[in-house]
Amino acid sequence: MKNTKSFLEGPINKAVIIFMIPVLLANFCQLFYSMTDAIICGYFLEADEVAGLNNSSCIIVIVLNFINGCASGFSVETAKMVGKRDDEKIRITLSISICLIIIVGVILIIISIAFLPFVLKLLGLSEGSNYVIYTSAKKYLTVLFTGLVFMTIYNLLICFFRSIGNSMLPLIFLILSTSLNILLDLIFIILLNFSVVGVAIATIISQCLCAIFLFYYLYKKNHIYFPKISDLKYLNYKVAIRYLKQGIPLGFQFSLLGIGLLIVQSSIIKFDILDNGIISNECQIGFGAANKLHSFLMTPLTALGITMLSFCGQNYGAANYDRIKKGLKNSFFILMIMCLIIIPIGYIFTINGFYQKIFLSDEKINALTLKYGRLFLWTVLPFYPLVGLLYILRNSMQGLGKPLFPFLAGLGELIGRSFVCFIFPPLVNKGNITRDASDLSFIVTCLAEPMCWLFALIPLIIGIKLNIFNKKRGSYELY
Repeated sequence: MKNTKSFLEGPINKAVIIFMIPVLLANFCQLFYSMTDAIICGYFLEADEVAGLNNSSCIIVIVLNFINGCASGFSVETAKMVGKRDDEKIRITLSISICLIIIVGVILIIISIAFLPFVLKLLGLSEGSNYVIYTSAKKYLTVLFTGLVFMTIYNLLICFFRSIGNSMLPLIFLILSTSLNILLDLIFIILLNFSVVGVAIATIISQCLCAIFLFYYLYKKNHIYFPKISDLKYLNYKVAIRYLKQGIPLGFQFSLLGIGLLIVQSSIIKFDILDNGIISNECQIGFGAANKLHSFLMTPLTALGITMLSFCGQNYGAANYDRIKKGLKNSFFILMIMCLIIIPIGYIFTINGFYQKIFLSDEKINALTLKYGRLFLWTVLPFYPLVGLLYILRNSMQGLGKPLFPFLAGLGELIGRSFVCFIFPPLVNKGNITRDASDLSFIVTCLAEPMCWLFALIPLIIGIKLNIFNKKRGSYELY
């Protein structure tokens, strides 16, 4: 197999770290775009337009996470074939995955655009509450959703290359995609004054071009894996169901994360409600900036999780079950080292609101934005070992081809966030949440994050114990 990285032999820590570094850099590159995009928007758009984009993020997570979940699930089939060292079947898995992901993308376009007004209403946004925030979110999301097919293909190809062990190529193309996106942002926002619509158009064009470039690379450098129309003769009802059983539960599980974030965001908006019912923007802006730093800090943890998906998938295909167990134990040690470095860095960034000065122009920063951002970060940072463990176990179960446990973990996250957001803030505040709510009620809202991580870990720990650590050598039959 050409241009692939095998996890099937050699020192585990070395293999994991070598694979993880390009994944980590790719994730940082993706976040660099998000941060640069936030900086451009924070400096050149109005405050209410920025709030509209921040509110859109949880809706985007629902849709794009479903795409990523399906792509990750389909790539598990590819990783199994890598473990079996069958190049022809690797190509066939890609051909089938592309066909299915296009169908998924078209369906998502129809559903997303049709239900967008309803979802914005769930967030508490309407033309009457704040016209600019509402219309900014609606315009941005409507345009972005029209390009979902290109995003689905792009994400599938990224997952495919990682599943065959090539984590360097996704890094290169993410750098290309990021550079294109930033350049187009500058053109559409600053030069053409397209506002939030320009942000969406820039994303669609950059990912469409990178998908084309990935196909070209695959044809030139990995021609043995280039999809063939004739491969679709292997796509029948049973095969489609097998792939969809891997992809759809993971898609729903990833989307449940987005639904949970939507619930949190709807709670955050309440802290901006004025006495006359009009929505201001300080809490949304402060929380949005803090959440971007939060995503940046978690990047190494997500990279470790993605690495374990490929590690477990390949070794499961090769029936190297003892190696999977050892790899998991080693990943826990790597996680602890990461957290000892990441958590102090997070606290340093909160000093004097330094991180907000990165994302926002001075006139958008005030005492309230600083307070809300600081309280969120101080609340969630100590719990990073929990979310790191969640990423490892969830991706490992995906790599083993067991989507039920990650799906239950997604339900656990949703239950945890809902339980905290709906019940505790009003109880602590002794009344409805508005701009005058207590700081303690906001801290309780922020605790929805670590609570959902804890709820999600329960089924994953059970799944890992049943499928890996309670098994005797030679007796593996995964649940």
